[in-house]
Amino acid sequence: MAAARVYLASDFEDTATYMRNAFELYGAGRFCVDDIHATQLVFPCKPLTTLVKTREPSSVGTLFMREKTRTRDGVRQQGPVSVATAGPNEATSEGEPGDPGQEGRGASSVDEDELLWFQGSWQQAGWLGENPIGVPTEREVYVEKATMGRVYRILLVR
Repeated sequence: MAAARVYLASDFEDTATYMRNAFELYGAGRFCVDDIHATQLVFPCKPLTTLVKTREPSSVGTLFMREKTRTRDGVRQQGPVSVATAGPNEATSEGEPGDPGQEGRGASSVDEDELLWFQGSWQQAGWLGENPIGVPTEREVYVEKATMGRVYRILLVR
């Protein structure tokens, strides 16, 4: 069976960190960092810094993600958005404990702070300096060429 690859990329390091941490925390038994990280140009992952008194992440992308007041469908909500659960005749995404990819934890049990601040081992692989697929996304082209920004990339393999 051919290996499946998952390519994660963002121009916000905290967003890329969040995605990487989600895969490591909930799918480490099924995914690992691709060996390409050992042979390609990589740059180190920066530890998330915090504002001393608030423990809020200091980057713009994370501050946007962590806003306490959100607007959804024209209604202001305070705090985190709750996850709706399905009725008895509706399908859910939680699955049964032991189902592939679920690890017995449903989507409603995800703690966003846990994902953001999780200190796993995958961060040691660093971020890929170039797109490992060979075909850049439109966003990568825009960020790197138009804004001269950086894209944070990781390639996982199953």
